[in-house]
Amino acid sequence: MQDIQRFVRVLITAMKTYRPILLTGVILLSIHFLYPLTAQVPDPAKAAHDLREGYLLVRFPAYRAKVDTLNAMIQRAEDPDKKARLEKMLSETRADRDRQHEEYKQAFASEYRYSKVAYFYDFDAHHLQSTTYYLLDGMTILQEELAKYPLFYLHFERTSESRIDALVIYDQNGQKVPPPFPNNFSRGGINLIFLKIADRKFPAWRVEKMNKRMFRYLSELKT
Repeated sequence: MQDIQRFVRVLITAMKTYRPILLTGVILLSIHFLYPLTAQVPDPAKAAHDLREGYLLVRFPAYRAKVDTLNAMIQRAEDPDKKARLEKMLSETRADRDRQHEEYKQAFASEYRYSKVAYFYDFDAHHLQSTTYYLLDGMTILQEELAKYPLFYLHFERTSESRIDALVIYDQNGQKVPPPFPNNFSRGGINLIFLKIADRKFPAWRVEKMNKRMFRYLSELKT
């Protein structure tokens, strides 16, 4: 019992002695958790003006997990027919990936005028400050050059509302830019038959739509 009382007295003394330190720690923790909630919500109007003067960095999916899985399955496959099927799947996956990247690069080069554009790959996106970025012609662009401009990131993902394929724009802090800023560029409103008749590829139609919506929103801000 005496040991418990002695421990309690020591604990009370320590709390009195180190109260300023404890208080400072609580304040710092509060700032740490509250700051992202209050300071990182992008302003739609400011984002539109900043993007107009900056870079849209397209984050291309490389499907590395699928490619690595197929490679591993090919290595383990003993049946020749199964191995051939897996190798065909791997070849098709790579071809689809490369075609997607090329069509979007062409689409941004021909249909997008709202901002400057560069791209990078999702497997190289863990540390954006050291990521390798490329211009649409495939040449690399230095981090020092990008640092001169506002940066926004375009992700290939699915909308949280309907889980459909969409292109989504995030700001430099990793926050999705909210409405009325144009975002979530999905397949909505597309007529695939019309595209086929017009001999247009979906990426070109999609990027053109994005470009028009961005300029329309900017003009609304000026009125």
